[in-house]
Amino acid sequence: MVGDVNLFYYYQIGSQSALALNTRIGQRFTAGFGLFSETMVGIGVQQTFYVNREYNYNGNSSTITEVKSTKTGFLPGVTIGLGYDFSKKTKLPMKLYFRTSRFWLYPGSNLTFQTSHTLESGIIYVPNWNKE
Repeated sequence: MVGDVNLFYYYQIGSQSALALNTRIGQRFTAGFGLFSETMVGIGVQQTFYVNREYNYNGNSSTITEVKSTKTGFLPGVTIGLGYDFSKKTKLPMKLYFRTSRFWLYPGSNLTFQTSHTLESGIIYVPNWNKE
């Protein structure tokens, strides 16, 4: 069984940004030679910050007004990944992984589900506290 907690942020120029907190739990299956696959399900919350521009024309002049708003949403997701556990064949206590996730934000910008996709890569260091 594996699990993690994620804090992530994104920024889309001139439109929106968001801050999200997500937790995941799942299974990892490791072959004897070190290759592993993993699947996880998660749940979280996302705070989205919107910037909308309103253009007003009045004769020869125009004005631009920025309207800012926020929305909090529920964020379930699924993750699959592949990796390699170096400690199975060497003394190196590290794992290298590549994951892809799909999230569904509700409510999205128009009160329906808004999907997003992420790609992750990373290294997990597992210290050996019981050195001989």
